[in-house]
Parts: sequence; structure tokens; C-alpha cells
Amino acid sequence: MEENTGKDKQKPRRTGQRQTIVAGKKYVLRVFLGRDAAGKRHYHSETFHGGAGQAEDRIREIIRRHRAGEPIKANADTFGAFLDEWIEAQRIGVAESSLENYKRNVEKHLRPALGSKMMAAITADDVQRFYNKLHAEGAGVAFIRHIHTILGMVFKLAVVRKKLVGSPMAGVKIPKEWADDPGDKKPAMTVDQVAAFLNAADGERLENLFKLAFHVGFRPGELLGLNWADFDPQAKTLRVNQSIVFRKAGDWYLKRPKTPKSKRTLPLTSAMVEVLKGQRKRQLEDRMRAGKLWTDHGFIFADSTGEPYPRWVLLNDCKRILRAAKLPETFYPYSARHTMATTLLAAGVNPKAVSERMGHARIKITLDAYAHVLPGMQEDVSEEIERLLNAKK
Repeated sequence: MEENTGKDKQKPRRTGQRQTIVAGKKYVLRVFLGRDAAGKRHYHSETFHGGAGQAEDRIREIIRRHRAGEPIKANADTFGAFLDEWIEAQRIGVAESSLENYKRNVEKHLRPALGSKMMAAITADDVQRFYNKLHAEGAGVAFIRHIHTILGMVFKLAVVRKKLVGSPMAGVKIPKEWADDPGDKKPAMTVDQVAAFLNAADGERLENLFKLAFHVGFRPGELLGLNWADFDPQAKTLRVNQSIVFRKAGDWYLKRPKTPKSKRTLPLTSAMVEVLKGQRKRQLEDRMRAGKLWTDHGFIFADSTGEPYPRWVLLNDCKRILRAAKLPETFYPYSARHTMATTLLAAGVNPKAVSERMGHARIKITLDAYAHVLPGMQEDVSEEIERLLNAKK
């Protein structure tokens, strides 16, 4: 019997190889794809920019794609590189404020979490773990849904541009129980807290803005962008036709509503009409004092020279009033909007009417955001159907 020394054992041939050009930065990859009918060997070669580990991931992905019959070159980019490409694609067709929001979330969340991974190497599990981490760090479900929407847009473009064959987002879910987190509920004031807040706001420069805010539920940008042309004292109506957006540099621009539902006209009570008339009188006095320094932009709420109030002024004034009223500083200008919605829904007002007042594109948005306000709604419906059916007996 011949002794097997092991010298004549053949090592399995490695399917893929990498050649270092610049260690940790640049490699040439060569992957064996098989033989054709004539026995000729075929290879795939490409220059790869990234780390050694990423290069190995890319080799494995080439092999997987070749075996699955998918385009090999569909995923040469890292996710971080494609994020830059996606941001550039958004410059056309989106509002400036939306673009800034995308940039901020890309740099703060998406790039640190997923940017170093190869596009095709990202799985639904990777995204799910990212969401779990955000949730564990205290992010609310509304924010996670926003990130989910952005990622969906990114991967959709990657598929359209042939970077990927399919999106991993189809396998990603946001657990329904997250929506029940106390921290995700909108901060709303009680009726007594509203009274305390408005009492403390008496005499403040934005007193009338806050009085109006709790009644109409406009967004802060919509309130600050209100124009006198939007107010009809005879018809007792107030129209939302634009919102104001402030850039980091301090300048501002006006933006039209994103959806038809956001452009809305609300009826005003006689008390609110008087509040706005009082605001007009106060502004006319400011205008006379300013003289030639006044700039007439037509804003209902403007400073002593006619310029719009920046968002930081609104926030600072709100915090000061909260302290004076001895209310929690977890409230902020948006809380007036949440307070209006919460108060109306808790009082049994039709959710569709509240949704229209809020300017939501769909009633589902209102119900998702304020479902915690309506715990007894189904019980009330049960009582009502029983009453109606018994009435027929």
C-alpha cells in the first residue's frame, strides 16, 4: 500500500482573486466565470476602490450574481457613493427645504449606518437592525417612518439606474407596537394649560400669533408666512397659501403648499377676527414708528420694520412664555397644532373634518398621528349601533 504524503493532493482553485494596487484603497479583482462550449476559460475583471474586506465582499457578490444570472456590474458602488448620486438627482423637482432635510438625514443617519457597505450587499436585515438601533436610541416611529421613506426612494432609484436588481426594502417592516411608545405621542396641552399659556403671553409681541395658532392649527411656517391678502374679515376666513422657510444664512423664501389639501381656507370665529383686527392695528402703529425703515412684505406677523419673524424668535418667545406660565418646556410652537387636533378629536369631532383643518393629504395621516387620542371611539360606535338597532324594535 502506497503511503499518501499529501504532496499530490490538489488544493481547490480559488474562484476569485484580488491584486493590491494601493493597500486598503484600490484593488484589481479577477473572478473565474467558467468555461464555454469550446473549453475556453472566461473571467470578470474590474478595478475596485475600497478596503480589503469590502473587496472580498465584492468578489463574493460577483460570484453570487453570476450564478443567479444577474448583471455582474450592477453593484460596483458603495451605498455611500450612491447616496451622493441620489442627492444630486433630488436637486431637480424637490423644494429647497426638502433637499436640505434629505442632506441632513443622509449625513447624520444613513451614511454612518450603511454608507460603507456595498450596494448589493445591503439586506433587509441590515436595514431592520438600523431601525432597531434608532428605536433603542429613542427615535419616534414618525421619524423612523421618515427614514424608511427616504431609504425607499434611494433604493428605488438604484433599481431604475441598474445599480440593483431589486430593493431590500420589500422585506423591511416597522413594528406596529412602536407606534404605542409614549415618546412618540404629540405633545399637546390641556385646556387649562392653554389658558395659562395665553394668559402669560398677554402683552408679548407674538401674543396674537399664539392666540390664532391654537384655533386654526397651522404649522409654524404657515403662521409666519400668512399675508394680509389671506385674511377676509367680511367673510370671516383665513387662507393658507404659502409658508415661509428660513435658510441657515438667515435669509428666507416663500414656498407654496406641497399638496392641494395643504392649501386651505378656514372659517374664523368672531373672536379670531377681532384678534387679527387687533394685530392689524398694532402693525400700523409699528409702521408709523418705523417710517422709511418699514419694508412692506405684507406679512400679518412681522417685526418692527416689516420683516418676517425667524423661527428661532418664535421658539424663544414660546419658551419664555412657558417658563412664565410654569408649564413644561417640552411644549414648543408646533404644540399649538397638536393641541388643536387632540382637543377636537377627544371631543368627538369627525376625524375627516380635523384632517382637512390640519391640511393633511390623507385622513390616514391624521389617524396615525393621533390614534392615541381616540381610545374609546370603537366603544362609542358599539353603543351607537346598539341604540340605532334597538330603536327599530
